[in-house]
Amino acid sequence: MANFNYYFENFKIELKRYFLYTQEYIMMLIMNVTMVFIQYALFSNLFYAKKQVINGFTKENLLQYFIINFLISQLTFTEVHASIKNDYYNGKMVLIHSKPMNYILHYFSRAFSNVIGNTILMGIPTILIMTFIFHFSLSIKLLLLLYIEIIIIYTMNFFIYYIIGIISFSNTYGLMVKHIYTMIYSIFSGFLIPLNFFPKWLQNTANILPFKYMAYEPIMLFISFNQKAFFKIIEIQIFWIVILYIIVKWIHNRIGERLYING
Repeated sequence: MANFNYYFENFKIELKRYFLYTQEYIMMLIMNVTMVFIQYALFSNLFYAKKQVINGFTKENLLQYFIINFLISQLTFTEVHASIKNDYYNGKMVLIHSKPMNYILHYFSRAFSNVIGNTILMGIPTILIMTFIFHFSLSIKLLLLLYIEIIIIYTMNFFIYYIIGIISFSNTYGLMVKHIYTMIYSIFSGFLIPLNFFPKWLQNTANILPFKYMAYEPIMLFISFNQKAFFKIIEIQIFWIVILYIIVKWIHNRIGERLYING
């Protein structure tokens, strides 16, 4: 119980800190919503001048794809790798490892505040804006299921960036690792454009990686919802969460000592 109180207090402190930057996040919301408009307009003019359906997408489907993609990317955003880096250089890493706590839960409780903060400042306003302008809508049931998906995707994203944070201290190419991951994720997750628009070999490669289950598959699910597919996607996501957790533990045990030598 004492440990739970610690993690909950950790979460509340970070959430309060999050709302200190409200104006910054509002500007980010405006900028990103504008990008959705530009992205949609660009694709509409390029691909839908003469055809109604391209690679299985109507214009309406494509708009839904970009909106849901925006929601997922904003609400699952994490900078746990930066937190690990800061704690390493300011010596807090020693304090964290000297307490009887789970270091993964310590960072998760801090980082999860972003999900709640982004939901309030970016998620809800985005849904309202898109509903007003484009008549985008999901039922309350689908919104709740989408939020469950967002939490699961966030957990996957958290572990990946946790791994990046730890790897950063095992070599001098930490920043490069992050940039390489961002590039790989953007392509193989369907974040930039739906995977349907890519060649078959790239789609086949995406099938064996976890990234499409962090964007493309959940987005397609909520464009045309199917309950059986929903649970199937969750099963695969949980499988990848377990794999990522094992990797986190393994890497931490191998090079974790370097994280708190600085203290």
